[in-house]
Amino acid sequence: MAALAEDIREAHHSEIDHMEKWMERWGHEPDEHGSHGDPSHGHHGMRSHEELEDLESAHGHGASRLYLEQMIDHHEGAVSMAEEHLREGEHSGVHELSEDVIADQRAEVEHMEEMLGDF
Repeated sequence: MAALAEDIREAHHSEIDHMEKWMERWGHEPDEHGSHGDPSHGHHGMRSHEELEDLESAHGHGASRLYLEQMIDHHEGAVSMAEEHLREGEHSGVHELSEDVIADQRAEVEHMEEMLGDF
């Protein structure tokens, strides 16, 4: 579980880094949730403060199961946003990132769903 979490953290960091560089180049400052001030963006699959507290206080198999459930939902939200961008976005580099997010996170969801079967 720790290796999965670290792999996901590294992949997300790289994706966020790309997006933040684009935002800077385009003259925007992302807020802490990436919503850029628009409440309709950036919240697909994001965890509430209470959900994060539940995860932080969970232990053992319960913590692992909750992490997987929350991360699957988070990934599905990212896939949904990436698919939306492919339909509506204009920047070819962002399209490429969207395609990568869809492929990578769908594969991770499948892997996490298999892992859930162990709990």
